[in-house]
Amino acid sequence: MAKYTKPDLMNTVWASSASESSIAEPDSDGSFSGVGIVVDVEDGWTQVKPPYQVENWLQNKHSQFSAYINQLGIPEWDSETEYQTNKSYVQGSDNKLYKCIQTHTNRNPASSNTSYWEVFEGSRAATTEARGTVELATLAEAYAGTGNKVMTASIFQAAQATEDDYGIVQYSTQDQVNTGTATRNSVTPATLSGRTATTTRTGLVSLATLTESYAGNSTKVLTPSIFLQTQATEDSYGVVQYSTQDQVNTGTATRNSVTPATLSGRTATEDRTGVISVASNAETSSGVSDVKAITPAKLRLGVSFLAGQNGYVALPTWMGGFIIQWGVSNCNGNDVTNVSYNTSFPNTVYSLVTSDTFSTSLTDGQNVYSIATYLRSNSTFDCVMNASNNDANLFSWIAIGR
Repeated sequence: MAKYTKPDLMNTVWASSASESSIAEPDSDGSFSGVGIVVDVEDGWTQVKPPYQVENWLQNKHSQFSAYINQLGIPEWDSETEYQTNKSYVQGSDNKLYKCIQTHTNRNPASSNTSYWEVFEGSRAATTEARGTVELATLAEAYAGTGNKVMTASIFQAAQATEDDYGIVQYSTQDQVNTGTATRNSVTPATLSGRTATTTRTGLVSLATLTESYAGNSTKVLTPSIFLQTQATEDSYGVVQYSTQDQVNTGTATRNSVTPATLSGRTATEDRTGVISVASNAETSSGVSDVKAITPAKLRLGVSFLAGQNGYVALPTWMGGFIIQWGVSNCNGNDVTNVSYNTSFPNTVYSLVTSDTFSTSLTDGQNVYSIATYLRSNSTFDCVMNASNNDANLFSWIAIGR
């Protein structure tokens, strides 16, 4: 069968301009009292010739419905029609198109009668080239990222990025970037640049130049190359290389550092300066070591003295332990006088020398007395003076011993 051609004047309703008296609408009982006949609308015309008014009504109704359908395409819902499952389609009062899913009468689709109606979305699926119907994706399907379903705004907001799934993110504030605790926010280049490293947080840093390295810039870091070039000098802090033992011993390297070990290895000799150990008392006394030093205190080890007219000097044992004593004493003429040393000799007295002493100037022909001594002990000696009187006479003495 060939396709019907849509006739002209489909939007022109039969008898739309006729007067009210020219159109007779049937009563509720099916009669046309207005024109004086009774006919059953459902049975139609039998033997009665319809008046022109009735025919006008029929033609008006049919043509009006034809124009209505031609205009809307799908009729609006009414409460009298029995709608058929999967065959009836209507327009709801909410301007949506509905498909009947269960045969019924008087179930308004706009009143949540979802057991009888469903919103009809057509059978053409939307593509990137053409409009069509779509199906809403679940959150799991949104995360899966497959298929041709679309997301609602709530599913879109819920599909946030995680460590395992792609999703939406919210940009972090600068405080959030600096704190570093937000787990569901993203960082922009601007806020990333704003997170600089400090002594209390990680962050971005700039590389220092050699000049900045020597200046001690507190916000930049060194590359290995700049680090090695920033060598210590007399004017600037920097890196150093440890000296070898030969370099320490030679003493000519100007850009190397000395460790305690290599410092200890540079010992003093007759040919070079260096470190040296201090001799102990025993080593000082023995006088054998040729590699240790004697301190001023060690130089006086065992040295004692008494300065004055009567005094002594006691040398240390490493110098023989000799004691030299001296004094001026009185000796009675012709009588034995006992004189005490200024300090006792620990071991022995080697020699005692005496001399007559005068308290006035000498004159020609001055009488000089001889003095005899006797080493009584290591702490005293006896003397006797050959004098013409028995008065006490001065004499000087020097004793040497150990």
